[in-house]
Amino acid sequence: MNSSAPRGRRQGTVRHGRVRAPDRRELTAVAASLPRVDALVFTGDIGWNQPEAAEAIASGPGMLGLRGGLSRTRTRDAVISDRNSPVPVLTVQSREELSLAAAAATVL
Repeated sequence: MNSSAPRGRRQGTVRHGRVRAPDRRELTAVAASLPRVDALVFTGDIGWNQPEAAEAIASGPGMLGLRGGLSRTRTRDAVISDRNSPVPVLTVQSREELSLAAAAATVL
């Protein structure tokens, strides 16, 4: 979720560690439109630097069976939900430098 996303590509908003209610509703709507949810993955700022925002988002949609209590440790890519969670919650470092390097390699 990114408050600086260009107009028309809004991905949600997190301000001052607080998640807007529409973000939770949007996640619930997306989950409801899918036959199943295999995992909830956080990356970028929320996944890596804002564990309180990830917690707020993950604890919102009750239909996923998530109860919160995510690990606040962010030292590597990992499952951060309880092992008994019906839907695993993961944090994955974004690694933008790999995308940039691949794009540069195609140009060179």
